[in-house]
Amino acid sequence: MVGHCADQQLKEDYITVWDAIAFFHSSLEVMGKTLSDLQANRTMHDNLVNEKMKALEDSAQATFTKVSQSFQELVTFNKALSDEQAIISQQVKGSTDYQMEV
Repeated sequence: MVGHCADQQLKEDYITVWDAIAFFHSSLEVMGKTLSDLQANRTMHDNLVNEKMKALEDSAQATFTKVSQSFQELVTFNKALSDEQAIISQQVKGSTDYQMEV
């Protein structure tokens, strides 16, 4: 007979089929909640990681833009310096040529 313990000594430790089904059902509910919590935590962590990656990407892009602007300023300064050097060289050459003629 299902749910009937024949040995009185085992009665305290005896579990009926219905008790087992109830325990199993309860365990499934706990596992389902745990899985749901795990999925929620994973989604939350995925979102946090994505936000961090976006922030790092934005920061890196801003840094690259700043470096690019600095290089452009350096190129412009170098060109202006080169132009000035060429003008000074022409003036020195012109002055030297004039002194030779005199």
